[in-house]
Amino acid sequence: MNRKKYCIATVIFIVASTISLFTISIRKHSYNASHSFDMNSIHMDIENRNIQLSMQVTKSIMCIFFNTECDLCAKEILYIKDNLDIFSRKYNLVLISFEDRHKLINYKNEIISKDKTSSLIFISDSNFELIEKYNVSVFPTILVFSKNGIEESRCTGINIDFLKQLKSNM
Repeated sequence: MNRKKYCIATVIFIVASTISLFTISIRKHSYNASHSFDMNSIHMDIENRNIQLSMQVTKSIMCIFFNTECDLCAKEILYIKDNLDIFSRKYNLVLISFEDRHKLINYKNEIISKDKTSSLIFISDSNFELIEKYNVSVFPTILVFSKNGIEESRCTGINIDFLKQLKSNM
């Protein structure tokens, strides 16, 4: 009887281990597939400029998902703006909102003087394609991608410490 229990326990353990490894493998694959940055998925910024021409392939990419009426988002964007020279040395800075392009143009003009050129790239995602692709459910959300387009880190919600850490790593 003990041998029978041992065999059953061993079979259950092997089946459970196999299912666990299979599940982890699928999750890892789907995570990497859905969280890699594809420059071809975004074509134009809010001013109808080709963003591929604006982005430098030698830099990593920081995507900031935000809403212009979100106070927490504004704090993060202002922190980035105040340290724009530092952040723009390492990152292509892409700000993505579900709001329409006219509202984003007005917002951009509010935070950046018109006579000053900016390395910030504003994208209107009114169809929620990017928001769904990167599973963004909270604003602000920051995604950092390597030069190869692989997601390196993610920060959901307000976290100036996360930005300070990125800044200190440059």
